[in-house]
Amino acid sequence: MDKFDEIKMILMGMSARLERVEQMLQRIPDRGGGAVEPSVFTLRQHLVIQAVVEGWKNDKIAAFMNISPITVKTHLKGAADKLGVSRRAEVATAGAAMLAATDAEEYRRASGGLPIDWAQKAGALERPEDDEFWELYQPFKKG
Repeated sequence: MDKFDEIKMILMGMSARLERVEQMLQRIPDRGGGAVEPSVFTLRQHLVIQAVVEGWKNDKIAAFMNISPITVKTHLKGAADKLGVSRRAEVATAGAAMLAATDAEEYRRASGGLPIDWAQKAGALERPEDDEFWELYQPFKKG
């Protein structure tokens, strides 16, 4: 292999990496102050975002949603990716900004029926079953 072939292979590798970086950047929401639309999140991601904004731990979120804490982490990661952030505190900050910038009725439509202040009200309940929206976010059982 001569120097020309070596340079050609290096450039091809760099080109492939640049394409992957470009694809990743396209998936990240506008971070220039533009708010993320609530409609891009799943119901579970809405629940997790609101709970994180309220300071809930994964165990409490899991108990309310009747899922494992590992599944909570999966929903948290999905929400973080859509918000264009990587840390829990950033999810709380970006989530709070999204909630503050969204009309309550618009949020309810976008989230599949979840009120914009769900976590505030649910946090005061003694048991998850006391939540009037409990049936809405329970896992789907087959059969």
